[in-house]
Amino acid sequence: MAASSSQANDYTVMETDLTRQFARYEIFIGEGSSKKVYMGFDRRYGTEIAWSKVKLPPGTEESRENLEELCAEARLLQSLDHENITKCYHYWIDDDQKVVNMITEFCSSGNLTDYSREHVNNLVGNTAIKNWCRQILSALHYLHTHNLPITHRDVKCTNVFVKGNTSTILLGDLGMAKIFESGSTPAFSTDIFSFGSSLTEMVNKEVQITELGSYNDLLNIGFKPIGLLGVTDPQMKQLIDKCIDFAPGGPTALDLLNDPLLAVDVADISTASTRSGNLSLKETVQDQVAGLLLQPTEVVREFDSGNKKIRLQGKMSEDVSISITLRIIIDGFDMVRTINFDFLLRVDTIPDIMEKIQGEIDSSAEVIALVSENMEQLITEFENMLVY
Repeated sequence: MAASSSQANDYTVMETDLTRQFARYEIFIGEGSSKKVYMGFDRRYGTEIAWSKVKLPPGTEESRENLEELCAEARLLQSLDHENITKCYHYWIDDDQKVVNMITEFCSSGNLTDYSREHVNNLVGNTAIKNWCRQILSALHYLHTHNLPITHRDVKCTNVFVKGNTSTILLGDLGMAKIFESGSTPAFSTDIFSFGSSLTEMVNKEVQITELGSYNDLLNIGFKPIGLLGVTDPQMKQLIDKCIDFAPGGPTALDLLNDPLLAVDVADISTASTRSGNLSLKETVQDQVAGLLLQPTEVVREFDSGNKKIRLQGKMSEDVSISITLRIIIDGFDMVRTINFDFLLRVDTIPDIMEKIQGEIDSSAEVIALVSENMEQLITEFENMLVY
């Protein structure tokens, strides 16, 4: 979340973790029912982080056992690996203050509610909203199809965070998430309904407030978001109606991702979405590559270098880009580095991309050369998937 102007330059270090790698600034950036979030800094890698302090609910005994239960969100986040879900780098219990400290990915533009309100008068058409929707649904599809299915149970725009310079969306605040054991029947409809309500807010820029306690409460009265009355775009209204329809067998996150409204239009690709340096695509390249791509495909390459385990994961989109996640695990699981970037087929080059991310890798020339070699092989695999 963005800091207020009165705190914008207050980088006073209030505390550090035991390793002194992470420092918490005085800058307050947000809060939940039992969580306060501050801006912080990773002293080892020189990156900004979010430092959350999670307290037990009022009236709860301040026992070690109850504090351990507060770590559930951090443990869950560390077990997940998706480019649109907030990453947790470290967590620990402070027995003196009776809180859990959690170090997570920092999003400079705050939550989606604040971000969309700040830029409401500058948005043209629905391209940005469709981009946000695809990323949220991608995260939900990942959770819902996990080896042990997970429901978020608190999907709303204030729990969706934005990296404004890249229009990257991260689904966060999994404190209410539920993991379903094998053989049980997950109720994904709650997340889908909440996504539809969030989409209503994106379109109308008005927070959707519901005081009812559960999806069943909504079902019993046939509740629909009040803001739906203000949605004038017929396609958007139709998509929202799909999400908030209480009929059995409603759409899954993947069904919604495949909705024609959310299909990627090559003409919508902007300088913000390429993020690679070669920002002007010629129509001939757009048409040629878009026509050759197969269905979205994933390629993963894993390799070691000394005490580092490195993972490159590439996902081919329906536009002309490959979304790549570079994950470096150092000394077992002591520290994880994750870098996300896009590669435009037949436009970007490996040297261009490596030059841009080299500073973030913070590794030896040998490791950088190894990453470059494996990235070239990954891109080659994607190029071989094109149909000529």
